[in-house]
Amino acid sequence: MTGQGQIDLLLKDLAIITMDPQRTFIKKGSIAIDNGVIIDLGADLDYQAKKTISVEQGVALPGLINGHMHGTLSRGICEDLKLMDWLEKICFPLDAQYTPEIIEVAEELNQLEMIMSGTTTFVDIYRHMHAAARVLERSGLRGFLTPQVIDVPKGVGETYEGNVQLYHDWHGKGNGRVNIWMGIHAPYSALPETYIKAKEFAENHGIGIHTHLCETRDEVEQCRREYNKTPVQYLHSLGVLGGKFLAAHCVHLTEADMEILAESGVTAVYNPISNMKLASGVAPVVKMRDRGIRVVLGTDSNLSNNNIDMLKEMQVAGALQKLAHMDASVLKSEEILEMATILPAQALGIDQEVGSIEKGKKADIIILDFDRPHLWPYMCNDRINNLIAHIIYSASGADVHSTIVDGKVLMENREVKTLDRKRIYEQAQEMLERLCRGAGLV
Repeated sequence: MTGQGQIDLLLKDLAIITMDPQRTFIKKGSIAIDNGVIIDLGADLDYQAKKTISVEQGVALPGLINGHMHGTLSRGICEDLKLMDWLEKICFPLDAQYTPEIIEVAEELNQLEMIMSGTTTFVDIYRHMHAAARVLERSGLRGFLTPQVIDVPKGVGETYEGNVQLYHDWHGKGNGRVNIWMGIHAPYSALPETYIKAKEFAENHGIGIHTHLCETRDEVEQCRREYNKTPVQYLHSLGVLGGKFLAAHCVHLTEADMEILAESGVTAVYNPISNMKLASGVAPVVKMRDRGIRVVLGTDSNLSNNNIDMLKEMQVAGALQKLAHMDASVLKSEEILEMATILPAQALGIDQEVGSIEKGKKADIIILDFDRPHLWPYMCNDRINNLIAHIIYSASGADVHSTIVDGKVLMENREVKTLDRKRIYEQAQEMLERLCRGAGLV
């Protein structure tokens, strides 16, 4: 027996996938949490707790980190279009109609979905981020809010000045759960001076930059026409790569592009379902990883995915790379789980706090309920342990039993504690109709 005294929370008698540097696995153990921090873990812990959660067939793992999403509302509206047509005919007209009131409801819906599907930290690039920050305080999640700064066309995105103001108003609030980065939409929609100013501000304030990069062939060709460079070469010429830099998609990269990204320490965010659905292509994940580029996972928005379920994303992430390479051995299940836990924590600069289950780290933990026919049979003995394979290839967000952030239980036994699901559904329906009317889609 170890440990004595009353603590805030005890997660008891679970299989524990820690994702610590040794990739420690505990077949049956407990996690002791006090003041939001993991103070102990292992078998036979002896603590008195104010609250105990025990799931008979439960598996605990670090909360999932979504490296790229948008807090949008119009899921399933005007599907089956090419990306540039989709952006110009649907997304930008809708984006122009968003108000803080609509965004607040959209963010509630998105953050509700993330709580219920096991995401504990997310990177959000979209509009009216003051509203998103207010929801983040209530939901209990950990977020990196990056206003989607767009110079061309005007009126469909945020401004550099607004991004700076958001940082001063919100960065570090919610016990450090609210983080503000610079969010520049893409090289084709932002002016070069905007990237340069964002880089300077980010460096001066110890934060990062999030942008879209090389998502489609059209984007790459447009950049070549205007600057005689690929988008990666163009941003490199501006001197803005490096530091904390999160580049979403990175589908169409040259060998030279990958060398630049590797040398600059840029993190690429792989969004397989969105890239498939919009026919953008298959990101060269294996090649990037072979060159030492950190690659993490994101879902993109509920417009282009149409879910923000990281468990589903992990399943597709592996299967798509195996198909693209015609090699079932590439991108193993353990590597995919790293791309949704410890690697994005490193990219965001929070790996000393979250991303793995270790003593002294913040308690961002999810529990999966393996009492499901699609997760049986499973083995976890000295010779075979296929729990991670089941999580990657068989599980879904609906299998998440509990979601915990900063030691606070946001959901237990599928009951969300911090957001009102019924009210959010009703308001989301109303706001979607308002949005579509304003954009002239109905």
